[in-house]
Amino acid sequence: MSINKVSANIIFGLALFAFLLGCKREKTSWDADFTLPLAYTKLKTNNLISDSLFSLDTVNALTFIYKDKFSDLASDVITIPDTNIKFIYQNFLGNVALPPGTLLPTFGFNLDFNLETIKLKKAKLAAGNIIISAKNYSRIPLKITFSIPNAKLNAVPLLAINTIAGKSNGSPGVLNTSIALDSYELDLFNSSTNVYNSLGQSLSLAVADDAPLDTLFFFDSVAINVKFTGLEPDYATGYFGKLSQTFTNGPTLFDFKSILDADQIQLQKANLDFKFKNFIGVDIRAEINNFLGKNTGTSISKNLRLNNNSPIRLNLTSATSPGGNYDVITPFETNYSFNHTNSNIVEFLNNLPDELSLAGKFTFNPLGVNINNFNDFYKKNKLIEADYQLSIPANFSFKNLKIKIDGEIDIKNSDLDQFNTGNLILYSKNYFPYQIQLQGYYLDANGVIVDSLFRTKANIDPAIENTISNTLSPIQNKNIYSLDERQKELLKAYKKIKWVGILNTRDNKVFEIKADYALELKLVANAVLNLKYD
Repeated sequence: MSINKVSANIIFGLALFAFLLGCKREKTSWDADFTLPLAYTKLKTNNLISDSLFSLDTVNALTFIYKDKFSDLASDVITIPDTNIKFIYQNFLGNVALPPGTLLPTFGFNLDFNLETIKLKKAKLAAGNIIISAKNYSRIPLKITFSIPNAKLNAVPLLAINTIAGKSNGSPGVLNTSIALDSYELDLFNSSTNVYNSLGQSLSLAVADDAPLDTLFFFDSVAINVKFTGLEPDYATGYFGKLSQTFTNGPTLFDFKSILDADQIQLQKANLDFKFKNFIGVDIRAEINNFLGKNTGTSISKNLRLNNNSPIRLNLTSATSPGGNYDVITPFETNYSFNHTNSNIVEFLNNLPDELSLAGKFTFNPLGVNINNFNDFYKKNKLIEADYQLSIPANFSFKNLKIKIDGEIDIKNSDLDQFNTGNLILYSKNYFPYQIQLQGYYLDANGVIVDSLFRTKANIDPAIENTISNTLSPIQNKNIYSLDERQKELLKAYKKIKWVGILNTRDNKVFEIKADYALELKLVANAVLNLKYD
Protein backbone atom coordinates (compact mmCIF):
# COMPACT_ATOMS: atom_id res chain seq x y z
CA MET A 1 0.00 0.00 0.00
CA SER A 2 1.57 3.45 -1.03
CA ILE A 3 0.46 7.00 -0.16
CA ASN A 4 1.76 10.52 -0.93
CA LYS A 5 1.83 12.75 2.13
CA VAL A 6 1.20 15.97 0.15
CA SER A 7 -0.13 16.16 -3.38
CA ALA A 8 1.62 17.86 -6.27
CA ASN A 9 -1.07 20.55 -6.18
CA ILE A 10 -0.25 21.44 -2.58
CA ILE A 11 3.50 21.62 -3.29
CA PHE A 12 2.87 23.86 -6.28
CA GLY A 13 0.50 26.03 -4.27
CA LEU A 14 2.94 26.50 -1.40
CA ALA A 15 5.72 27.39 -3.82
CA LEU A 16 3.48 29.94 -5.48
CA PHE A 17 2.54 31.30 -2.06
CA ALA A 18 6.22 31.76 -1.13
CA PHE A 19 6.90 33.51 -4.43
CA LEU A 20 4.03 35.91 -3.94
CA LEU A 21 5.07 36.52 -0.36
CA GLY A 22 8.45 37.74 -1.61
CA CYS A 23 6.85 40.06 -4.18
CA LYS A 24 3.92 41.47 -2.21
CA ARG A 25 3.97 43.63 0.89
CA GLU A 26 0.27 44.50 1.27
CA LYS A 27 -2.26 42.23 2.94
CA THR A 28 -3.58 39.50 0.69
CA SER A 29 -5.99 36.53 0.97
CA TRP A 30 -7.26 33.97 -1.53
CA ASP A 31 -8.89 30.54 -1.68
CA ALA A 32 -7.25 27.62 -3.46
CA ASP A 33 -8.56 24.18 -4.34
CA PHE A 34 -6.32 21.31 -3.15
CA THR A 35 -6.46 17.53 -3.25
CA LEU A 36 -4.92 15.44 -0.47
CA PRO A 37 -4.46 11.68 -1.02
CA LEU A 38 -5.59 9.68 2.00
CA ALA A 39 -5.37 5.97 1.18
CA TYR A 40 -4.80 3.51 -1.63
CA THR A 41 -5.97 -0.10 -1.39
CA LYS A 42 -6.29 -3.03 -3.76
CA LEU A 43 -8.79 -5.74 -2.87
CA LYS A 44 -8.05 -9.04 -4.56
CA THR A 45 -9.94 -12.28 -4.95
CA ASN A 46 -8.10 -13.91 -2.06
CA ASN A 47 -9.70 -11.36 0.28
CA LEU A 48 -12.88 -13.37 -0.22
CA ILE A 49 -11.29 -16.30 1.55
CA SER A 50 -10.17 -14.88 4.89
CA ASP A 51 -7.66 -17.37 6.34
CA SER A 52 -8.90 -20.39 4.39
CA LEU A 53 -6.94 -22.11 1.65
CA PHE A 54 -7.56 -21.97 -2.06
CA SER A 55 -6.10 -23.46 -5.21
CA LEU A 56 -5.96 -22.44 -8.86
CA ASP A 57 -6.82 -24.56 -11.87
CA THR A 58 -5.32 -24.34 -15.37
CA VAL A 59 -7.54 -21.40 -16.36
CA ASN A 60 -6.73 -19.41 -13.22
CA ALA A 61 -10.10 -20.12 -11.61
CA LEU A 62 -10.32 -20.57 -7.86
CA THR A 63 -11.38 -23.55 -5.80
CA PHE A 64 -12.18 -22.71 -2.19
CA ILE A 65 -10.94 -25.25 0.36
CA TYR A 66 -11.88 -25.80 4.00
CA LYS A 67 -10.24 -28.40 6.25
CA ASP A 68 -11.14 -29.66 9.71
CA LYS A 69 -11.69 -32.90 11.61
CA PHE A 70 -14.02 -34.84 13.86
CA SER A 71 -12.04 -36.08 16.87
CA ASP A 72 -12.86 -38.75 19.44
CA LEU A 73 -15.59 -40.42 17.43
CA ALA A 74 -15.32 -43.59 19.51
CA SER A 75 -15.46 -43.69 23.30
CA ASP A 76 -13.38 -45.96 25.54
CA VAL A 77 -13.66 -49.48 24.20
CA ILE A 78 -13.41 -51.28 27.54
CA THR A 79 -15.06 -50.45 30.84
CA ILE A 80 -13.83 -52.45 33.84
CA PRO A 81 -16.52 -52.75 36.51
CA ASP A 82 -15.80 -52.08 40.18
CA THR A 83 -15.15 -55.35 42.04
CA ASN A 84 -15.25 -56.22 45.76
CA ILE A 85 -13.57 -59.16 47.49
CA LYS A 86 -14.29 -59.98 51.14
CA PHE A 87 -12.12 -62.03 53.51
CA ILE A 88 -12.89 -63.14 57.03
CA TYR A 89 -10.32 -64.79 59.31
CA GLN A 90 -11.72 -66.38 62.50
CA ASN A 91 -9.78 -68.19 65.18
CA PHE A 92 -11.15 -71.67 65.84
CA LEU A 93 -7.99 -72.97 67.58
CA GLY A 94 -8.88 -71.76 71.06
CA ASN A 95 -7.05 -69.18 73.14
CA VAL A 96 -3.47 -68.77 71.86
CA ALA A 97 -0.69 -66.51 73.12
CA LEU A 98 1.04 -65.01 70.03
CA PRO A 99 4.41 -63.28 70.11
CA PRO A 100 5.27 -60.43 67.65
CA GLY A 101 5.81 -61.53 64.05
CA THR A 102 3.65 -64.68 64.32
CA LEU A 103 2.26 -65.50 60.86
CA LEU A 104 -1.46 -66.09 60.57
CA PRO A 105 -3.23 -67.61 57.52
CA THR A 106 -2.39 -66.39 53.99
CA PHE A 107 -5.09 -66.01 51.36
CA GLY A 108 -4.16 -66.63 47.73
CA PHE A 109 -6.83 -65.88 45.14
CA ASN A 110 -7.55 -64.79 41.56
CA LEU A 111 -9.67 -61.80 40.82
CA ASP A 112 -11.61 -62.44 37.60
CA PHE A 113 -13.14 -59.34 36.01
CA ASN A 114 -16.51 -59.82 34.34
CA LEU A 115 -16.03 -58.33 30.85
CA GLU A 116 -18.54 -60.49 28.95
CA THR A 117 -17.08 -61.28 25.50
CA ILE A 118 -13.85 -59.34 26.09
CA LYS A 119 -10.77 -61.35 26.97
CA LEU A 120 -7.96 -59.10 28.15
CA LYS A 121 -4.38 -60.24 28.08
CA LYS A 122 -2.59 -57.10 29.27
CA ALA A 123 -3.50 -53.59 30.30
CA LYS A 124 -1.80 -50.44 31.48
CA LEU A 125 -3.97 -48.31 33.72
CA ALA A 126 -4.53 -44.59 33.30
CA ALA A 127 -6.48 -44.41 36.57
CA GLY A 128 -7.91 -46.55 39.33
CA ASN A 129 -7.58 -47.41 43.00
CA ILE A 130 -7.55 -50.37 45.35
CA ILE A 131 -9.34 -49.53 48.59
CA ILE A 132 -8.54 -51.81 51.54
CA SER A 133 -10.77 -51.61 54.60
CA ALA A 134 -10.56 -53.92 57.62
CA LYS A 135 -11.87 -54.39 61.16
CA ASN A 136 -9.84 -56.22 63.80
CA TYR A 137 -11.96 -57.81 66.54
CA SER A 138 -8.96 -59.16 68.48
CA ARG A 139 -6.81 -57.29 70.99
CA ILE A 140 -3.66 -57.96 68.99
CA PRO A 141 -2.35 -55.34 66.48
CA LEU A 142 -1.96 -57.06 63.12
CA LYS A 143 0.13 -56.51 59.99
CA ILE A 144 -1.76 -56.89 56.68
CA THR A 145 0.36 -57.61 53.60
CA PHE A 146 -1.32 -57.31 50.19
CA SER A 147 0.47 -58.16 46.96
CA ILE A 148 -0.26 -58.53 43.24
CA PRO A 149 2.77 -60.07 41.53
CA ASN A 150 1.38 -59.38 38.04
CA ALA A 151 0.65 -55.69 38.69
CA LYS A 152 3.88 -53.80 38.18
CA LEU A 153 4.97 -50.18 38.24
CA ASN A 154 8.37 -49.66 36.63
CA ALA A 155 8.82 -53.46 36.70
CA VAL A 156 8.28 -53.57 40.51
CA PRO A 157 5.33 -55.76 41.68
CA LEU A 158 2.63 -54.15 43.78
CA LEU A 159 3.16 -54.68 47.52
CA ALA A 160 1.30 -52.88 50.30
CA ILE A 161 1.92 -53.41 54.04
CA ASN A 162 -0.36 -51.83 56.64
CA THR A 163 -0.96 -52.19 60.38
CA ILE A 164 -4.37 -52.35 62.03
CA ALA A 165 -4.76 -51.67 65.71
CA GLY A 166 -6.32 -54.17 68.10
CA LYS A 167 -9.77 -53.93 69.66
CA SER A 168 -10.09 -51.32 72.40
CA ASN A 169 -12.94 -50.80 74.84
CA GLY A 170 -15.13 -53.16 72.86
CA SER A 171 -14.59 -51.30 69.56
CA PRO A 172 -12.65 -53.04 66.78
CA GLY A 173 -9.47 -51.59 65.30
CA VAL A 174 -10.14 -50.03 61.90
CA LEU A 175 -8.04 -49.71 58.73
CA ASN A 176 -8.94 -47.64 55.65
CA THR A 177 -6.27 -47.18 53.00
CA SER A 178 -6.02 -46.91 49.24
CA ILE A 179 -3.46 -47.71 46.55
CA ALA A 180 -3.32 -45.59 43.39
CA LEU A 181 -3.00 -47.75 40.28
CA ASP A 182 -2.06 -45.05 37.76
CA SER A 183 0.54 -46.35 35.28
CA TYR A 184 0.48 -49.89 36.66
CA GLU A 185 0.87 -52.62 34.03
CA LEU A 186 -1.34 -55.67 34.54
CA ASP A 187 -0.75 -59.17 33.22
CA LEU A 188 -4.29 -60.54 33.02
CA PHE A 189 -3.62 -63.92 31.44
CA ASN A 190 -3.32 -66.86 33.82
CA SER A 191 -1.21 -69.29 31.80
CA SER A 192 -1.71 -72.15 34.31
CA THR A 193 -5.49 -72.10 33.86
CA ASN A 194 -5.57 -70.50 30.36
CA VAL A 195 -7.94 -67.82 31.71
CA TYR A 196 -8.05 -64.16 30.63
CA ASN A 197 -9.26 -61.14 32.67
CA SER A 198 -7.63 -62.72 35.73
CA LEU A 199 -5.32 -61.11 38.28
CA GLY A 200 -3.61 -63.31 40.89
CA GLN A 201 -3.22 -61.80 44.38
CA SER A 202 -2.34 -62.70 47.92
CA LEU A 203 -3.21 -61.33 51.34
CA SER A 204 -1.51 -62.38 54.58
CA LEU A 205 -1.97 -61.59 58.29
CA ALA A 206 0.69 -61.54 60.98
CA VAL A 207 1.05 -60.21 64.50
CA ALA A 208 2.56 -56.72 64.26
CA ASP A 209 6.33 -56.64 64.83
CA ASP A 210 6.00 -54.17 67.70
CA ALA A 211 2.92 -55.79 69.30
CA PRO A 212 3.14 -56.89 72.95
CA LEU A 213 2.74 -60.57 73.78
CA ASP A 214 -1.00 -61.11 73.97
CA THR A 215 -3.68 -63.76 73.59
CA LEU A 216 -5.75 -64.46 70.46
CA PHE A 217 -9.05 -65.67 71.86
CA PHE A 218 -11.39 -68.28 70.47
CA PHE A 219 -13.70 -66.73 67.83
CA ASP A 220 -11.60 -63.54 67.51
CA SER A 221 -11.83 -62.42 63.90
CA VAL A 222 -10.61 -60.01 61.24
CA ALA A 223 -12.89 -58.83 58.41
CA ILE A 224 -11.14 -57.45 55.29
CA ASN A 225 -12.66 -55.89 52.14
CA VAL A 226 -10.60 -55.23 48.97
CA LYS A 227 -12.27 -53.03 46.34
CA PHE A 228 -11.00 -52.33 42.83
CA THR A 229 -12.62 -49.10 41.66
CA GLY A 230 -12.39 -46.62 38.78
CA LEU A 231 -10.08 -48.77 36.64
CA GLU A 232 -9.48 -47.02 33.30
CA PRO A 233 -7.07 -48.65 30.85
CA ASP A 234 -4.56 -46.38 29.18
CA TYR A 235 -4.16 -49.25 26.75
CA ALA A 236 -5.35 -52.84 26.67
CA THR A 237 -4.67 -55.93 24.57
CA GLY A 238 -6.49 -59.23 24.07
CA TYR A 239 -9.59 -60.20 22.14
CA PHE A 240 -12.35 -57.61 22.28
CA GLY A 241 -15.11 -59.82 20.90
CA LYS A 242 -17.90 -58.47 18.70
CA LEU A 243 -18.78 -55.14 20.27
CA SER A 244 -21.18 -52.44 19.10
CA GLN A 245 -20.90 -48.82 20.10
CA THR A 246 -23.06 -45.87 19.03
CA PHE A 247 -21.51 -42.45 18.72
CA THR A 248 -22.63 -38.85 18.47
CA ASN A 249 -20.13 -36.11 17.71
CA GLY A 250 -21.20 -32.50 17.83
CA PRO A 251 -22.70 -30.12 17.26
CA THR A 252 -19.35 -28.66 16.36
CA LEU A 253 -18.51 -25.34 14.71
CA PHE A 254 -18.40 -25.43 10.93
CA ASP A 255 -16.72 -22.16 9.92
CA PHE A 256 -18.25 -22.06 6.46
CA LYS A 257 -18.22 -18.23 6.45
CA SER A 258 -14.42 -18.32 6.38
CA ILE A 259 -14.83 -19.79 2.87
CA LEU A 260 -17.86 -17.88 1.62
CA ASP A 261 -19.35 -15.16 3.80
CA ALA A 262 -22.65 -14.66 1.98
CA ASP A 263 -26.36 -14.43 2.78
CA GLN A 264 -27.27 -16.79 -0.04
CA ILE A 265 -25.41 -19.02 -2.48
CA GLN A 266 -26.35 -21.41 -5.27
CA LEU A 267 -23.47 -23.83 -5.76
CA GLN A 268 -23.04 -25.92 -8.89
CA LYS A 269 -20.50 -28.43 -7.57
CA ALA A 270 -18.82 -29.42 -4.30
CA ASN A 271 -16.76 -32.26 -2.89
CA LEU A 272 -16.58 -33.36 0.73
CA ASP A 273 -13.70 -35.82 1.16
CA PHE A 274 -13.34 -37.78 4.40
CA LYS A 275 -10.30 -39.63 5.66
CA PHE A 276 -11.24 -41.90 8.55
CA LYS A 277 -8.30 -42.89 10.75
CA ASN A 278 -8.63 -46.07 12.83
CA PHE A 279 -6.12 -46.03 15.71
CA ILE A 280 -7.66 -49.16 17.29
CA GLY A 281 -6.01 -52.52 16.68
CA VAL A 282 -9.17 -54.23 15.52
CA ASP A 283 -11.26 -54.32 12.33
CA ILE A 284 -14.32 -52.07 12.54
CA ARG A 285 -17.47 -51.61 10.52
CA ALA A 286 -18.68 -48.01 10.64
CA GLU A 287 -22.18 -46.80 9.80
CA ILE A 288 -23.06 -43.11 9.53
CA ASN A 289 -26.74 -42.80 10.35
CA ASN A 290 -27.05 -39.03 10.58
CA PHE A 291 -24.84 -36.28 9.18
CA LEU A 292 -26.60 -33.02 10.01
CA GLY A 293 -25.68 -29.47 8.97
CA LYS A 294 -27.55 -26.66 10.74
CA ASN A 295 -27.79 -22.98 9.91
CA THR A 296 -28.20 -21.53 13.39
CA GLY A 297 -29.28 -18.18 11.96
CA THR A 298 -32.33 -19.65 10.21
CA SER A 299 -32.64 -22.78 12.42
CA ILE A 300 -32.88 -24.86 9.22
CA SER A 301 -31.10 -28.23 9.21
CA LYS A 302 -30.22 -30.45 6.27
CA ASN A 303 -29.14 -34.09 6.43
CA LEU A 304 -26.31 -35.13 4.09
CA ARG A 305 -27.32 -38.34 2.32
CA LEU A 306 -26.56 -40.41 -0.73
CA ASN A 307 -28.84 -39.94 -3.73
CA ASN A 308 -30.04 -43.55 -3.61
CA ASN A 309 -30.65 -43.27 0.15
CA SER A 310 -28.43 -46.31 0.75
CA PRO A 311 -26.69 -46.62 4.13
CA ILE A 312 -23.28 -44.99 4.47
CA ARG A 313 -21.01 -47.86 5.54
CA LEU A 314 -17.22 -48.12 5.76
CA ASN A 315 -14.82 -50.91 6.66
CA LEU A 316 -12.00 -49.62 8.87
CA THR A 317 -9.05 -52.00 8.90
CA SER A 318 -7.10 -52.61 12.11
CA ALA A 319 -4.29 -50.22 13.11
CA THR A 320 -0.78 -51.51 13.83
CA SER A 321 1.67 -50.87 16.64
CA PRO A 322 5.32 -51.62 15.80
CA GLY A 323 6.91 -53.76 18.48
CA GLY A 324 3.82 -53.62 20.68
CA ASN A 325 4.71 -50.07 21.83
CA TYR A 326 1.25 -48.58 22.12
CA ASP A 327 2.63 -45.05 22.37
CA VAL A 328 3.43 -45.45 18.66
CA ILE A 329 0.38 -46.42 16.60
CA THR A 330 0.06 -46.42 12.82
CA PRO A 331 -3.61 -45.86 11.95
CA PHE A 332 -5.30 -47.40 8.96
CA GLU A 333 -6.88 -44.74 6.73
CA THR A 334 -10.13 -45.17 4.80
CA ASN A 335 -11.36 -42.55 2.33
CA TYR A 336 -14.97 -41.68 1.56
CA SER A 337 -16.27 -38.87 -0.68
CA PHE A 338 -19.53 -37.02 -1.11
CA ASN A 339 -19.95 -35.09 -4.37
CA HIS A 340 -22.69 -33.49 -6.45
CA THR A 341 -23.25 -36.70 -8.43
CA ASN A 342 -23.61 -39.19 -5.58
CA SER A 343 -25.23 -37.08 -2.86
CA ASN A 344 -27.17 -33.94 -1.97
CA ILE A 345 -23.95 -32.09 -0.99
CA VAL A 346 -24.96 -28.99 -3.03
CA GLU A 347 -28.34 -28.70 -1.27
CA PHE A 348 -26.59 -29.41 2.04
CA LEU A 349 -24.11 -26.52 1.57
CA ASN A 350 -26.58 -24.09 0.01
CA ASN A 351 -28.20 -24.08 3.45
CA LEU A 352 -25.00 -22.33 4.70
CA PRO A 353 -24.56 -24.58 7.76
CA ASP A 354 -22.42 -23.33 10.63
CA GLU A 355 -22.82 -26.43 12.85
CA LEU A 356 -22.17 -30.08 12.02
CA SER A 357 -23.28 -33.21 13.88
CA LEU A 358 -22.24 -36.76 13.08
CA ALA A 359 -23.93 -39.86 14.51
CA GLY A 360 -23.65 -43.56 13.81
CA LYS A 361 -22.45 -46.93 15.04
CA PHE A 362 -19.16 -48.82 15.22
CA THR A 363 -18.99 -52.62 15.31
CA PHE A 364 -15.67 -54.03 16.48
CA ASN A 365 -14.68 -57.45 15.12
CA PRO A 366 -17.79 -57.46 12.90
CA LEU A 367 -17.16 -61.08 11.83
CA GLY A 368 -16.94 -62.21 15.46
CA VAL A 369 -13.64 -63.99 14.76
CA ASN A 370 -10.41 -63.69 16.80
CA ILE A 371 -8.42 -62.66 13.72
CA ASN A 372 -5.57 -61.02 15.67
CA ASN A 373 -5.04 -64.04 17.98
CA PHE A 374 -5.56 -62.07 21.22
CA ASN A 375 -3.61 -59.08 19.92
CA ASP A 376 -6.48 -56.62 19.55
CA PHE A 377 -5.46 -53.33 21.18
CA TYR A 378 -6.59 -49.81 21.88
CA LYS A 379 -5.11 -46.76 23.55
CA LYS A 380 -7.19 -44.30 25.52
CA ASN A 381 -7.96 -40.98 23.78
CA LYS A 382 -6.53 -42.20 20.46
CA LEU A 383 -9.34 -44.11 18.86
CA ILE A 384 -11.06 -42.96 15.65
CA GLU A 385 -10.75 -39.60 13.91
CA ALA A 386 -12.11 -38.23 10.65
CA ASP A 387 -10.29 -35.52 8.72
CA TYR A 388 -12.38 -33.83 6.08
CA GLN A 389 -11.78 -31.39 3.24
CA LEU A 390 -14.48 -29.38 1.54
CA SER A 391 -13.67 -28.21 -2.00
CA ILE A 392 -15.94 -25.72 -3.78
CA PRO A 393 -15.17 -24.64 -7.36
CA ALA A 394 -15.69 -20.87 -7.60
CA ASN A 395 -18.53 -21.19 -10.08
CA PHE A 396 -21.84 -20.21 -8.49
CA SER A 397 -24.30 -17.39 -7.93
CA PHE A 398 -24.59 -15.50 -4.66
CA LYS A 399 -26.16 -12.65 -2.76
CA ASN A 400 -24.30 -10.34 -0.40
CA LEU A 401 -20.93 -12.06 -0.65
CA LYS A 402 -18.48 -10.13 1.55
CA ILE A 403 -14.94 -9.15 0.63
CA LYS A 404 -12.78 -7.59 3.37
CA ILE A 405 -9.38 -6.00 3.80
CA ASP A 406 -7.70 -3.61 6.24
CA GLY A 407 -6.01 -0.41 5.01
CA GLU A 408 -4.27 2.66 6.39
CA ILE A 409 -4.91 6.38 6.34
CA ASP A 410 -1.50 8.00 5.92
CA ILE A 411 -1.79 11.70 6.72
CA LYS A 412 -0.57 14.06 9.43
CA ASN A 413 -3.05 15.68 11.80
CA SER A 414 -2.09 19.14 10.56
CA ASP A 415 -2.80 18.34 6.91
CA LEU A 416 -6.53 18.92 7.36
CA ASP A 417 -6.39 21.92 9.73
CA GLN A 418 -6.60 24.54 6.99
CA PHE A 419 -9.33 22.75 5.00
CA ASN A 420 -12.59 24.65 4.89
CA THR A 421 -15.50 23.02 3.06
CA GLY A 422 -14.72 20.04 0.87
CA ASN A 423 -15.39 16.47 -0.11
CA LEU A 424 -14.18 12.93 0.37
CA ILE A 425 -13.82 11.32 -3.04
CA LEU A 426 -13.54 7.56 -3.62
CA TYR A 427 -12.12 6.58 -6.99
CA SER A 428 -12.54 2.92 -7.84
CA LYS A 429 -11.53 0.61 -10.65
CA ASN A 430 -13.51 -2.64 -10.63
CA TYR A 431 -12.21 -5.79 -12.37
CA PHE A 432 -14.93 -7.98 -10.81
CA PRO A 433 -17.93 -8.78 -13.03
CA TYR A 434 -20.16 -7.99 -10.04
CA GLN A 435 -21.85 -4.89 -8.72
CA ILE A 436 -20.22 -3.97 -5.40
CA GLN A 437 -21.49 -1.95 -2.46
CA LEU A 438 -18.54 -0.67 -0.44
CA GLN A 439 -18.18 0.80 3.02
CA GLY A 440 -15.12 1.75 5.02
CA TYR A 441 -14.92 1.64 8.81
CA TYR A 442 -12.52 3.46 11.11
CA LEU A 443 -10.65 1.08 13.42
CA ASP A 444 -9.08 1.93 16.77
CA ALA A 445 -5.71 0.59 17.93
CA ASN A 446 -7.37 -2.69 18.99
CA GLY A 447 -9.01 -3.22 15.60
CA VAL A 448 -12.50 -2.33 16.91
CA ILE A 449 -14.84 -0.45 14.55
CA VAL A 450 -15.42 3.14 15.71
CA ASP A 451 -17.51 4.70 12.94
CA SER A 452 -18.28 4.37 9.25
CA LEU A 453 -16.25 6.26 6.65
CA PHE A 454 -19.22 7.14 4.43
CA ARG A 455 -22.79 8.01 5.36
CA THR A 456 -24.06 5.68 2.65
CA LYS A 457 -22.34 2.79 0.90
CA ALA A 458 -20.46 3.50 -2.30
CA ASN A 459 -22.05 1.86 -5.34
CA ILE A 460 -19.52 0.42 -7.78
CA ASP A 461 -20.58 -0.88 -11.19
CA PRO A 462 -19.45 -4.31 -12.45
CA ALA A 463 -16.74 -4.80 -15.04
CA ILE A 464 -18.05 -5.07 -18.60
CA GLU A 465 -18.21 -8.58 -20.04
CA ASN A 466 -17.31 -9.34 -23.62
CA THR A 467 -19.20 -12.58 -24.22
CA ILE A 468 -17.53 -13.08 -27.59
CA SER A 469 -13.92 -12.98 -26.42
CA ASN A 470 -14.77 -13.99 -22.84
CA THR A 471 -12.87 -11.01 -21.44
CA LEU A 472 -13.60 -8.26 -18.93
CA SER A 473 -13.04 -4.52 -19.18
CA PRO A 474 -12.70 -2.75 -15.81
CA ILE A 475 -15.14 -0.01 -14.87
CA GLN A 476 -14.07 3.21 -13.13
CA ASN A 477 -16.38 4.88 -10.62
CA LYS A 478 -16.31 8.07 -8.59
CA ASN A 479 -18.26 8.45 -5.33
CA ILE A 480 -18.34 11.88 -3.67
CA TYR A 481 -19.18 12.59 0.01
CA SER A 482 -19.13 15.86 1.93
CA LEU A 483 -16.13 16.39 4.24
CA ASP A 484 -17.52 17.89 7.44
CA GLU A 485 -15.87 18.62 10.79
CA ARG A 486 -16.83 15.21 12.19
CA GLN A 487 -15.13 13.43 9.29
CA LYS A 488 -12.01 15.60 9.60
CA GLU A 489 -11.71 14.73 13.30
CA LEU A 490 -12.09 11.03 12.56
CA LEU A 491 -9.50 11.17 9.78
CA LYS A 492 -7.05 12.86 12.15
CA ALA A 493 -7.76 10.50 15.06
CA TYR A 494 -7.72 7.07 13.37
CA LYS A 495 -5.18 5.63 10.96
CA LYS A 496 -6.74 2.31 10.00
CA ILE A 497 -9.71 1.43 7.83
CA LYS A 498 -11.55 -1.84 7.31
CA TRP A 499 -12.98 -2.01 3.81
CA VAL A 500 -16.04 -4.26 3.43
CA GLY A 501 -17.44 -4.86 -0.03
CA ILE A 502 -20.74 -6.63 -0.70
CA LEU A 503 -20.82 -8.45 -4.06
CA ASN A 504 -23.92 -9.63 -5.87
CA THR A 505 -24.46 -11.58 -9.08
CA ARG A 506 -27.08 -10.28 -11.47
CA ASP A 507 -30.33 -12.24 -11.88
CA ASN A 508 -28.79 -15.27 -10.10
CA LYS A 509 -26.39 -15.67 -13.02
CA VAL A 510 -23.59 -18.15 -12.38
CA PHE A 511 -20.13 -16.58 -12.47
CA GLU A 512 -16.69 -18.07 -12.23
CA ILE A 513 -14.39 -16.30 -9.79
CA LYS A 514 -10.84 -15.95 -11.07
CA ALA A 515 -7.63 -15.07 -9.29
CA ASP A 516 -6.92 -11.90 -11.29
CA TYR A 517 -10.13 -10.13 -10.27
CA ALA A 518 -9.45 -7.02 -8.21
CA LEU A 519 -10.91 -3.75 -6.95
CA GLU A 520 -8.60 -0.74 -6.81
CA LEU A 521 -9.56 2.03 -4.38
CA LYS A 522 -8.13 5.53 -4.04
CA LEU A 523 -9.47 7.81 -1.29
CA VAL A 524 -8.71 11.54 -1.47
CA ALA A 525 -9.82 14.71 0.30
CA ASN A 526 -10.68 17.63 -2.00
CA ALA A 527 -11.27 20.97 -0.27
CA VAL A 528 -10.87 24.71 -0.44
CA LEU A 529 -7.80 25.96 1.47
CA ASN A 530 -7.82 29.63 2.53
CA LEU A 531 -4.37 31.25 2.20
CA LYS A 532 -3.77 34.58 3.95
CA TYR A 533 -0.91 37.03 4.28
CA ASP A 534 -0.98 39.99 6.64
